Amino acid sequence: MLVGFMGVGKSTVGSTLAPRLGLPFVDLDDLIVQREGRSVADIIRQEGEAAFRRLEAEALDTVLSGPPVVLACGGGAPCQRGTMNRLKQFGHVVHLFAPIELLQGRVGGAQSRPLWDESVEALHASRQAHYERAHHQVDVSGTAEQVVEQIWRWLDA
Repeated sequence: MLVGFMGVGKSTVGSTLAPRLGLPFVDLDDLIVQREGRSVADIIRQEGEAAFRRLEAEALDTVLSGPPVVLACGGGAPCQRGTMNRLKQFGHVVHLFAPIELLQGRVGGAQSRPLWDESVEALHASRQAHYERAHHQVDVSGTAEQVVEQIWRWLDA
């Protein structure tokens, strides 16, 4: 399970790591988009964040009741009540992290991420305690391949 803030590269790292582990890759946000037929931004804009979190919890239930996968969680998923405990019971949880300035460059702002606004630094800070409960922490300032190699070495230890 890969957790971390918006823009850390959970999807990129997950899709690179999964074949190496011989597991399917699931992006939780993509699963929601597929089920709902609209983007995460549209869901949040039209129905609000609480409605999105309900859909996210349903999608997570589906994934966690199935076979092992490499899962890229949405940035807020592990911050919901009980979710980090469930993730840790399902498998290894890796927190991907980088400085907020690096993430800003990757994300590009609110036009691509609905929760990325002037309060993003406070949101980032509020989520850190949840992310840090992961089994392992990996700085993603390098390339996706370097990050995957760090995770691989940790899993192989």
